[in-house]
This record gives sequence, structure tokens and C-alpha cells, in this order.
Amino acid sequence: MNILVADDDPAISHAYELYLKNFRHKVDSALDGQTLLKKIRGVDYDLIILDVKLPDRNGIDLIQDIKKHNNKTDIILISGHSDVIDSVNALDLGVYDFLQKPINFEQLALVLDRYVNEKAKKIPEKNLDVIKNTSKPAVYLKDLKFAFEQSLFHKKIGSIGIYSEKMQIIFNKLKKLHNFPHIPVLIEGETGTGKESIAKYIHYESAHKHEPFVAVNCATLKKELFEAELFGYEKGAFTGADPKGKDGYIQAAENGTLFLDEISEIPLDFQAKLLRVLQEREYIKVGSSQTLRVKTRIICSSNKSLKNLVKKKKFRKDLYYRLNVCMITIPPLRERKEEIIPLVILFLFKTNKELNSNVEAIENDVFEMLTQYNWPGNIRQLQNMITKLLLFTNDAILRKDHFINIIVPAEEKEPGVSNKIDLSNFDLPDEPFNINDFIKLIVKKPW
Repeated sequence: MNILVADDDPAISHAYELYLKNFRHKVDSALDGQTLLKKIRGVDYDLIILDVKLPDRNGIDLIQDIKKHNNKTDIILISGHSDVIDSVNALDLGVYDFLQKPINFEQLALVLDRYVNEKAKKIPEKNLDVIKNTSKPAVYLKDLKFAFEQSLFHKKIGSIGIYSEKMQIIFNKLKKLHNFPHIPVLIEGETGTGKESIAKYIHYESAHKHEPFVAVNCATLKKELFEAELFGYEKGAFTGADPKGKDGYIQAAENGTLFLDEISEIPLDFQAKLLRVLQEREYIKVGSSQTLRVKTRIICSSNKSLKNLVKKKKFRKDLYYRLNVCMITIPPLRERKEEIIPLVILFLFKTNKELNSNVEAIENDVFEMLTQYNWPGNIRQLQNMITKLLLFTNDAILRKDHFINIIVPAEEKEPGVSNKIDLSNFDLPDEPFNINDFIKLIVKKPW
């Protein structure tokens, strides 16, 4: 590989060069950001090892300049302890990985080996050629095993398909979060995009995977009992309380993970107390004066934009900024349509086995229909569709008519009827805009 090392210490740059040349890599160096930018104009590097602290530029600020010049150039950040959160968030910009100082060259070698192996793998888009190039009316599942073989499997979560660059970037970020349980995580995404699966992946791949994972849907908690449910309470704390007292969800998830789903539904008057939990890592049970330490990782999620709710004064700004330290934004399925076909195949393999079904093939025109649909229910809707199909279909080959009645509700089939939008999560720009540009966003049709 052709590698550029950007570090302001000549001795460290030389150490990198000597080490990497042992693996037959071609190595160049730059001592500052200006030199780096000059060098990438003349040479297309496969990989840049970039120190976050350069004398003239912050390394993270350089990422977009590097990507603008050559989006195929990958970056490994070298960061200090104080730069960890910035480095984790830089993974959203397409950074391959980051390592903390002091650098362990054996660890660097492992990252480079993983990098080379991942680059050598076939990407799902190439495997889809069996569908695109076939002249046969149907494609057999036995020829589509790539979707199953290239998925991740976890016994606590099930099969996870990562078939787009957007999702690969997200999972690169999740892998790093395993090592930093002190960093709060906020997961935003529409209903059905898999927010709880993401939270479980963070937990079950961490060092605390054998500790409890407790999921709480905030929308189902009664407003007056919010504090008691999360913090717990002492005996006699309020009318109707358990006479023995009760531990809250925070304590139930001790040493593990507490997943607060639909965090937007937390009452405003309780949000200040949750902020204290996140900032000070402590809380007090209802009816008690004893301060308890939080020994729990807290992951929050929302199917609404918290930023929009802050503007409408329905969510505390200070709590939002605290939660937004590390955000995972899961794009809806309609924005990563390259994943639809592999996911359909993955769910067919999985559900065929679970239901002992005998589906063997899918007619070609089905794939085009599925990729044109908007999937308002996202991955959950797609998976439920496959389950329904296999429950009520005995045919070995799936046809277009098998799918239509399941994925398109009757009211959507009527001409002139559009999909509904979530008005509570819809926001117009602050600046002047042309309403015509928003017609396609506001009015959506299934096909």
C-alpha cells in the first residue's frame, strides 16, 4: 500500500516509516497539515495515518479536505485521551479507524491486516449481478447465499445485514463505542429502523456483555411515576407504593446497559434530573436522602428529531446537548435502497428455516417492485412482510402478486391518496425556501 504518515514529530514519523516498510508498504511523511495537502495533490495515497494534533491544523478538520480530493483514500486517526469523543464522531466522516496514544505498533498491524482483508472482500453490490444479469424469469435462493453468508450473527440479537456504505460507517462507529462505556449514546431514526438492535449490539459486544441489558419504552411510563420507575423508591415513599420499596431501572441495569427508548416522551420536569444522572453519574431514590452512584451505561433513542423538539421547547436544550455527545443516525430504508434486495434474501433464508417453509425462488420483477417502494415501516415492515408471506404461501416461487396485498395497504392503492407524514417530526427550514422543492417530501406515493 501507499501510505502517508502525518505527525509533527520527525522521530515518530521515522518510527512509523521503519515499521511499515517491514510489511513492504511504501511510506511518505508530512509534519503539518499544509504539507499533507500539498502531497495528496500529487499522489493518490491508499491510506493516511493522521495525528489529530498538527501544528497548523486540527487533524479532524483536515478529513473533509482529504476526502474532497480523493474519497477513496482511507484514514486512520491517531488521538490522545482528550480527543476520543471527537475521534469516535469522526468515523461518521468516513474515517476507517482511530488509535489512542501511545501507539502500540502491534495494534496498528492488526488494524492494517483487518483493513487489507476487508478491502479484499467482495461487496454485496457485485454479488447482485446474479440477479441483474440473469435471463431467467426467476432467481433461486441457492444462488443468493451471499446475503446470508455476509451478514453478522449474534445469538442475542440474530442476523444483522450490513449491505451499504452508510450502515458500514455506523457499525465501524459502534465497534469503537464498545471500548468507551462512559460516552453517552443517542440513536435517532424512524420507527422500524432497528434502534434497539443497535443498542443491543453496543452492549453485547462490550466487556459488559454478561451484565443486564434493560430496555424501557419511555412512552409507556406514567408521567407521575417516571422518577420512581427509573430511580426506584423507599418504602412508604408515596400512596400505593410497594411497602417494601423497589429498585428502579437504573439499578436493575447495574454494570450493564439501560436503553431508554423514545426518550422524547420523558416529561419536561423530569429531564433536569436525567441530565444530572448523565453529568454527575448519581441519583437519589424517591423518598430517600442517600446519593447512589450510577454504574450503568445509558443509551437513548428517539424516532423524532430532538433538535426540532428543542426548537419547539418540548425538550430541554442542555439535555439534548448532553445526549448529542455521540449520535448514531440510522437512515430510513428508502435512503439506502441498495440494502433492500440483500435484506429480503437474508430474511427469506432466516424465515424459511424458522417456519420450515419451502420457498426456493423469486421472480425477477419482484426485486424492481420492492426497491421502488418507500417502506414507511422500514426494516421491521420488510421483515414482517416476509414472515406473513411464508406463513400464508405454499408456493415454491414467489411472484409479484404475492407481495402487493401485503406491502401496499388498500388506501394507498386508491389513486390520489398519499402516505401520511409525521407532523410532530416535520420541520421547515429557518431560511426562506421554495415550497415546490418540498412537494415530493410532503406528498409521498408508494410507487
